[in-house]
Amino acid sequence: MVNNISAPWGFTFINDNEVLFTEKRGKVYRFNISTNALLEISGVPAVAQNGQGGLLDIALHPNFNTNNFVYLTYSVAATGGQTTALGRGTLVGNKIQNFAELFRALPVQNSGVHFGSRIVFDRNNFLYMSVGDRGTENNAQDKNNHLGKVLRFNDDGTIPPDNPLVGVPNTKPEIYCWGNRNIQGMAMNPATGEIYAHEHGPRGGDELNLIKPNTNYGWRLLHLALTMMELPYLLIPHFKNGTSAYLLGSLNCSKWYDFLSGMDNQTMKQIF
Repeated sequence: MVNNISAPWGFTFINDNEVLFTEKRGKVYRFNISTNALLEISGVPAVAQNGQGGLLDIALHPNFNTNNFVYLTYSVAATGGQTTALGRGTLVGNKIQNFAELFRALPVQNSGVHFGSRIVFDRNNFLYMSVGDRGTENNAQDKNNHLGKVLRFNDDGTIPPDNPLVGVPNTKPEIYCWGNRNIQGMAMNPATGEIYAHEHGPRGGDELNLIKPNTNYGWRLLHLALTMMELPYLLIPHFKNGTSAYLLGSLNCSKWYDFLSGMDNQTMKQIF
């Protein structure tokens, strides 16, 4: 479908016929499925490319048809290294206007791995954002930082008062769940409203998890994989038998498509 593009990373449907997608190098494009027209979107924030870092996910507000809000996650440079940020702007034609950073994960680390990141909205318009452990395994169990977590926000980037760790000393109130290594796939099941996430295990042990509040998903205490030291651990699965996860799709598209893209590939293909 689309050729000669550089590391496509995230995509979302504007409508049944148009897709917005990101390139990790820091570009956003609008692609017309029926005509194959490809247009670059301006107004994209500057990103810090370092290893796996760059421009990551893209999502539309559930009420995009009335507010035109577009959300991006991306790596940014900061004192001490880089981190994952969340921002929002308004799509007007082929330009993102009034883009503003809503959130920046802490701590900043000088590492080129495990930035995450995916964005998902639930049925109540809460925004979920994944952030990787940045290659420091202990981050995922430290509830006083944002790394190795799924975070939950209001659509303006503020913190919902019913987040599970609000008011808990020595924790970050944005946290929804923790113990995640590097979630790079996340979506809501449209039939149930449940959110599922996929994350990479080290040398095997990939997981598909049902995301629940105030839950520890185990990394690095429990997992089924070989670490760089080749130490086996036990995985406690969180997948519900008999429940399907729609891992690729869009709230803004009445048709369901599956797309394949690769960070090291230059092609995005449609599968029926």
